[in-house]
Amino acid sequence: MDHAERLHGLPGDAPLYSRTQPATLILAMMGIAQLGVVAAAGFSGEWALLGMLAFFIAVELLFFRLTVTVDRQHVQAVFGIGLIRKRVPVGSIVSSHAMRNHPLMGWGVRYCGRRCWLYSVSGLDAVEMQLVDGARVRFGTGDPRGLNAAIQAALGYQ
Repeated sequence: MDHAERLHGLPGDAPLYSRTQPATLILAMMGIAQLGVVAAAGFSGEWALLGMLAFFIAVELLFFRLTVTVDRQHVQAVFGIGLIRKRVPVGSIVSSHAMRNHPLMGWGVRYCGRRCWLYSVSGLDAVEMQLVDGARVRFGTGDPRGLNAAIQAALGYQ
């Protein structure tokens, strides 16, 4: 029995899929930047630099992880503490497929061109959803096959 077949026995309100991906490299870069700011403030006596420290901490809180969930109604990506999120109604999805982003795409929320948005915190793997209005949405994931199978299962309920 494959992943999609196992999902069909779940209750209507249960998530078909949920996975959290840590933003390990983003956290490491922010940590190094924070140490640099604290060192610069300490050596220069310019404690106003600590405002930069607050900025770096805010970025960490907003982007320290990406949680992607799929239920029968929505595919959703939630960054960090949840202030930044994208929800795609399953009924608006025409198709989906696992793919790999170009390394220069980066992480965070990015416009990819041609009516495509990327939501990612780590790695290059993603699932792209083609929407009925012609737009495309990509969610980064460490499990592209599992996420795509869950989206296909959700489409099967429509």
